[in-house]
Amino acid sequence: MKSLALHSFVALLSALSAAAIELQPLPTELSEVCPSLNGQRGFLDDGSVVEIHCGTFWNPFDGSAVSNVANVKECATACAQQDSCKGSTWSSRLRRCWITSDGTSALQPNDAYVSLKKLDELATIPIPTNCAAEIEACENERERCVGEREVSSNGQRVCEATASSLRTQIASQQTQTASLQTQIATLQRGESNRSAILGRRQYHIHYTRHVRDVKSPNRRLAHVRTLHLCIEACALDSACRHAFYHPHSTQCYLDPARITANNLYTHGAIHTVIFSS
Repeated sequence: MKSLALHSFVALLSALSAAAIELQPLPTELSEVCPSLNGQRGFLDDGSVVEIHCGTFWNPFDGSAVSNVANVKECATACAQQDSCKGSTWSSRLRRCWITSDGTSALQPNDAYVSLKKLDELATIPIPTNCAAEIEACENERERCVGEREVSSNGQRVCEATASSLRTQIASQQTQTASLQTQIATLQRGESNRSAILGRRQYHIHYTRHVRDVKSPNRRLAHVRTLHLCIEACALDSACRHAFYHPHSTQCYLDPARITANNLYTHGAIHTVIFSS
């Protein structure tokens, strides 16, 4: 008697083991489900188990309909998420899923549909034992990301070093410019009001000085590149008695009015030349 019971128990375990082996994930594509898996069971991502019935629909239908359901697995999942759902029917042509909660509904033949019956069991989802390829792919991706980060960091350090060098050069140039401006101002102060002769005409240069209340008509010369060229223009014009020069706009004004240094005032952007003969 004990031997018979043991034999029955072993047979039951064998049947359960065979069923466990046959249980597989429910495919997404209809072509992988019907007709090859008709009458078999499949499990969903959450472990829910459904029984596949190709070419059938639930009738009478008592439940809800869901539109825009992409595939048979999505329809089965919609049923599994509702405790009251007994089964679902999916139409590939209509992309529509019918969820039934009526326990009296029966499966009726219709080639346009596939139905899935929800079973009161959960599948033990197998954990992959050989993940070498996946691990290697992840390691390669990690190394790639680390490499890109190092390249980016090196590039940033080079940019920062270049920017620092440029800032140093700019500061040095600014210092040199300020020093040159100081030297120019010193030279101009030393040469201001100093007498010089050009073309037998004597003149005095007054740096950073301009004529107060200019009223006489004057002649403007454009694109005169230096103060000396402006002085030459006045020296060659017998009617010119003084000239004033704009270094920034490179404009020279020749004026016939006789003036003295008393007619001048300080102006940082203009130099004036007075001819005494």
